[in-house]
Parts: sequence; structure tokens; C-alpha cells
Amino acid sequence: MGALAAVTALDLIFGVEAVLSGSYVLGPFLAAFIGGRRSTIAVGALAIALAAASGLWNDNFGSVDYNLRLALVGLGSGFAYVAAAARSESRAGLQRLQLLDDVAAVADGSLPLSETLDRVTDAIVPELADFCMIDVNSEGRPTRAAVRAGGPKSAEVEAWLIGREPTVPDYLFREEEMPLAQPWFVPKHSREFLRRISQGQQDFEFLRGLGTRSSISVGVGARGERLGALTLVTAWSGRRYRAADARFARVLAGRVGLVLDNAGLFSDLQSVERRMDTVMSILGEAVVIQDRRGRFVYANEAAAQMFGDAAGQLSAASLEEVRARYDLYQEDGAPLELSEFVALRVLRGEPSEDQTFRAIERESGREIWLRGRSRAIEAADGQPLYAVTTFDDVTDIKQAELAQATLARTGELLASSIDYRETLQAVARITIPQLADWCSIYAPGEEGAVELLAIEHSDPEQVRRARDIAEEFPLTFGDELGPDEVLRSGEPILIDDADSIKQRFAHDEQHLALMRAIGVGSVMILPMRLSGEVSGALVLANDQDRRPFGSFDHSLATRIAERAAIAIENSRLATKRKLIAETLQTGLAPPNIPEIPGWSAAAVCRPAGSENRVGGDFYDLFPYDGGWMLVIGDVTGRGAEAAAVTALARYTVRTAGMLTGDPLVPLRLLNDGLRGREGNALCTAAIVTLPGDGADEVRIAIAGHPLPLIVRDGAVEEAGRMGPVLGAFDDQEWEMETRALAPGEQLVVYTDGVTETCGQGGRFGEERLRSRLTGATSPAAAIRRVEQALETFAAGELTDDAAIVVVMREPTPAPAQARPVVGSALEEELQ
Repeated sequence: MGALAAVTALDLIFGVEAVLSGSYVLGPFLAAFIGGRRSTIAVGALAIALAAASGLWNDNFGSVDYNLRLALVGLGSGFAYVAAAARSESRAGLQRLQLLDDVAAVADGSLPLSETLDRVTDAIVPELADFCMIDVNSEGRPTRAAVRAGGPKSAEVEAWLIGREPTVPDYLFREEEMPLAQPWFVPKHSREFLRRISQGQQDFEFLRGLGTRSSISVGVGARGERLGALTLVTAWSGRRYRAADARFARVLAGRVGLVLDNAGLFSDLQSVERRMDTVMSILGEAVVIQDRRGRFVYANEAAAQMFGDAAGQLSAASLEEVRARYDLYQEDGAPLELSEFVALRVLRGEPSEDQTFRAIERESGREIWLRGRSRAIEAADGQPLYAVTTFDDVTDIKQAELAQATLARTGELLASSIDYRETLQAVARITIPQLADWCSIYAPGEEGAVELLAIEHSDPEQVRRARDIAEEFPLTFGDELGPDEVLRSGEPILIDDADSIKQRFAHDEQHLALMRAIGVGSVMILPMRLSGEVSGALVLANDQDRRPFGSFDHSLATRIAERAAIAIENSRLATKRKLIAETLQTGLAPPNIPEIPGWSAAAVCRPAGSENRVGGDFYDLFPYDGGWMLVIGDVTGRGAEAAAVTALARYTVRTAGMLTGDPLVPLRLLNDGLRGREGNALCTAAIVTLPGDGADEVRIAIAGHPLPLIVRDGAVEEAGRMGPVLGAFDDQEWEMETRALAPGEQLVVYTDGVTETCGQGGRFGEERLRSRLTGATSPAAAIRRVEQALETFAAGELTDDAAIVVVMREPTPAPAQARPVVGSALEEELQ
């Protein structure tokens, strides 16, 4: 271009004085020797155009001289192109000879296979292709061995292609098809061609993004054996292959075959394979080998028999095809995803760990438990090339473990005393998901209904749907092929395909649609029998995509139903006992303090231990003819046994006191009642009568109980006379003491649990009690101060029952003053 510009400039300068347009041919000839075909064509076309335009400044348009010079430039440009083409062909030939030499340089077999493949592909790219692939023959199927790509995204392209299934023709790998030298030549890649060879939409988009233009795939062989295929592709360079390139590719493939053969890829591999086949065939363990894409490349006879594939088709299958034949589950019953399969984890370079899983053949329902161990065979670059996996059949062991664990968990419920419905839900939860996808429990309800007591599924949404169906369409006795039939007959029902009976079972079309929506497949309904009586029905079901129940499932479920019946009965009895105990404790709980004319009172009773609402300490305040009687007592012991004696003491004193009004009569009757009981039941008590006629005297009788305290004028003093403990001896007598209480003075009766409460400073003691009572202006204030002091001192639960009652004589109200006479109607209205 520079030379052409210079000659044109000189021609412009000299014009008609020196016509130089014939020299324009210098440009195309220089382009032919310096550049290539394209540059020669460009410069030649420009030279012809300039020669044609030279008539303007040479003023010789149409002259003979003008036409001769124009013809000279045209012919010269043509000769220049021929020269450029010859030179390009010569240069390409030399380059390809150099490429063959470079490939042959690594054919001595001195390098490892991986480095040999790297050298070969490095020589090919980008000299002959934008990217190339070498696929080796593995029992008539292509396996990708090497990929090399040029360009700015070479790493991304290589990573995609190395994991891609080869799409070269099968005839390149099978001797009986076509001659080895016949290439697969595609001079132009169309959209339809890319769609035909793509392996999904994502692969199609990737191939289209590469911008491939043409490709050549040619077989690689040596010593009469088909070793694989070499694939060359042009893309971002803009080149297109021609027939000559296809012919050269065949020559190159011959050299590559020699390199691979010398590298010992196939001769050694075949020898190793023969040895491995012999060793693997005599092993009792199942052994499979998978390539980096997860395809099975080998399976020994034990593996074929284990997976029911004696014909050996397993070695030609992919993991997805095996997954389509089997349902795979983890040990906890969750589905086993393919990505978590032990061999694929090893091929990703993750640490190798043993994996136990359950495989259920969909067609036959056959179940096997397998323990897999996988190890990687690494390539020269350290990356996993193959995964070798051994499988142990541990079906007997795992089924025994499942049965023992499930029955053990059911057995734990036998000794429990949890709520009845909680026990039912726990029984249902035991079976999910190891034994079944669904578990529900039914029992006879009221008015001929069948009540759903518990239901469990791994998906809470499914449980909600099932409960909605049960509420909208409740079961009743008389329904066939359901829990009610098992409740009536006591015979189990096994259904392999629940969908076939849903039409008969449904109340209407809506009910049928709802049942089909939850997708129940096989069903087992088993009687829960105890002492010959059927108390419930255990229903186990699998989803439609899970295999039907087998004999092992039925046997284990029957044992679960038997044990669950005992557990549920124990829970029912425990629930009933708990209800009875709560009812009794509620009846024995201290009463509310009644309103007493002329008196104010407050009380507190706290049993020891958080599980008790009633203990051995009690109080009562009730009316009798002439006044009120206050009793407080302390029965030996704590808990339920003490509560029983408390009931005797409390109601004996109340009955005798209300009838007689004499504090000594209840003491005598209670002493006789305690002496007549089996065992050694003792009780202390203090009884105080409060007059109801406005008098200020109270009567006090004490039976082995701490003496009451009177709080007056800021001082605390004892009252009453000590008498013998109730229940210790026959024919005992007690004395009464009469004391006067002025308005505002308080009488405090308490049990020894107050003063005997233990804390960090020892016993609470009477002195602390007296100090807390001093200054209290009302019974409620006194109770509050003592209770707070006990909680702070004990720093937790009381170690003994404690009760305290405080009564105070109220001042007599002053008589109401007469209202003044209102002098006017307005004042009277306002008043």
C-alpha cells in the first residue's frame, strides 16, 4: 500500500510529462511477497482502480497508451495473486510439515500419557485448529482424553468440553463400519447442525456462543486397531476447512495414533483390563468403575447379580439410568440425590467416606441395603479420572437394626406416662420415614364414628391436608376397606395400590379429588390388639412414587402395632390417674378466706415440691352456730400419702366443729380416727374460735402444734397451752385457753414448716418470723412480708410444707352522724 501510494503521488506530480500509471503494478507484487491472498487481492484491486483513474491527471482517457497501461496493471495484479496463492500454499505446507514433525517428536514413548497428549494438542492449536479434542476408544464407545483450546476464553472452553459427552460418529470406533481413514468433514456449521449435536439447551447455547465455523473428525489407529478419534474445529479465527484440510487431518491422525500407541495407552490398558477382569470376576464383593461423567465403564459379575443385571448391561449404563430403575434412600429415609452418591463425591475431589443407603427396585419392589466405599483413580495432573466403588450387601443387618431400633423406641413408650394423645403421636412418629411415608392411628369414637387420633408425615403440609379431609369427611362404622373394618373384624388389610379403591371409598367427587391430591400409594391397616380386644387401628401408607410394602414391612408393622397397643393403654391409664389426682388435689386445696364480720384474715399454704398442689399442712376457716372456727394442722409426711391424712383431718375437724362449736370435740374425734388407721399417722393441730357477737375473747386449743402468736403494741407473744399430738395415744385430753384480742391486734397461727425452712443461714426460726410480723398493719401485709422472707431465705423450693393464717380484730365502726336539715328546696336537691 505504501509503494502504491508513492508511485501514484509521483504520477500526480509529473502528470502528462511522465506517465507512470503502468508502475502501479508494483503494489500487488509487493503484497504477494510480503502478505497473503487477501492483502494481494485488496492491493491489486486498488491498483487497478488507481490506474483507471489516472486518465484524469494524465489526460489520456481512451487512448491506446491508457488502455495498454490499464491492461498491464490488471494482468500484473492477477499474476501477483497467483504468486501469493502459491506462496501461501507453500508456507502452509511447510507449517504442516513442521506440525507433523512436532507430533512425531513425542512419539518415542518416553513421556507420560498426560504429557504426551498435552504436547500433541499444543502443536495442533492454534496452528491447525481453534480447538481440538482427542477421544479414545473404550469398548466401542468414545471417552474424552484431552482438550486444547486457544483464544481468550480457553480455560472456560476446555472445562466445558472435557466434561461433555463426545459427539463424533460411532463408525470411527467400530472396525466393521467404515474405513478408518474416512473422515467426518463438516465444511460449514449451521444452526441446525449445532442443534443436532447438542446435548440439551444449555449445551446448544454454549456451542452457538463459540461461533464454530467448520470441523473435521477423523479416526485414530495403529497396528490395525481403532484407538480413538481426533476432532479439529475452527471458530473465532474465521477460517474454514477445505477438502485439502480434511486430507491433511487423516495424515495427522496417523501420526497421533503412532504417538498414542507408543505411549502405551492401549496395549498396556488392554493388558491391565484383562488382568482386572480376571481378578474382579472372582471377588465376592460387587465392584463398579465410573468415569468422570458418572457412566459405568466396568461392573464385575457380583455387581451384575446384586443389581439383577446378569446380562452385563450395567457396565453400559449411566447413573441416571440406574436411578430410573431404583428408588434410593439414605439411612434416615430421606431420598438420596444423585449428586450425593459416594462415587460422584469422590469424582468431585471430596473426601472419601463410606455410605450406607437403601435401593428399592421399582418394577419388582425388591429391597437391598448397600454399604458403598469409593476411591479415586487420579490422572497425571492429580484430578480424579475414575471412581472405583465396592458394595457390600448389608440388607439383613440393616433390617434387623431398623426392627430393633423401632421396637426399642416403641418399648420406651411402654414405661412412659405421658399424655394419651402425645403417646399416640409419638407412636406415629416412630415409623416415619424409615418404614413408611404416612402413619395414622384410629379408634372407635362416639355415636359410631371412627376418630383420627394421630397422623404423621415428613411434610407438615401433607398432614394439614389429611386432617382437613378427615374433618370434612369423617369415617364411620360400616365403611369397607378402611380402619373401621379392621376395628370390627380385627383382621389386617393390605392394599398395594390405594388409587384403585379410592373410587369406592370416596363420599363424592370432591372427596375423591382430595384423596388423590395427597398421593397415597400402598397401604397397611393393622389391628392394635390388647388382651384380645381391638383398641385401635394402625395405618401405614407410602406415597405413590414409593414401592409397595413387603413381607418385612408387614412383619415389623405388626409387632409395632402390638407394642403400641400396650403403650397406648399405659398412657391412657396414666392420663386417667393424672386426671383423678388433679381432681382430688383440687378438692383438697385450701379454701379461700371467707368474709368474717368484725374480723379481717389472710392465709397462705405452700406444699413442698413443684409437683404437689396439696401436702401435709392445711388450714380451714368455717362458721358454726355462734361464731367462726379456725383450724391449722400439720400431718406427718409429704405428698400424696400426707394429702390422704390431710383430707381425713380437715373434714373431721370441719364436721365436728360446725356441729358442736367446741374445739375439744374435733380434737378427740380426729385422734380416734387417726388411731384407727393402719400405719403410724400423726397430726398436730391448733383450733381457734372467733366470736361472732362482737365479743373480744378467742378460745385456743393446741394439739402438739406450735403455739399461736399475738401481735399487739409492736410486741409478739405466745398464746395457748401445749397438748399431746393427735394419733399418738388413746384417750388423750386437751385444754383450752381464752385470750382477749383488742381491735387492731393480730393472732398468727402457723405450721412448723415456716420456722423449719432451711436456707444458707440455717433454719428460718421463730425470731425471723417474729421480726417480720412486727410492724405489719394488716393480715394481708403480715402474710406478704412472711412469704417474701421465706422465698428469699430458702432461695428456691421449700423443703417442707408450710402454712400460716393471720386474723385481726377490726375496730368497731362509729355510729353514723345525722345529716343536717337542708333549709331550701335547692339545697335539698343539691344534697
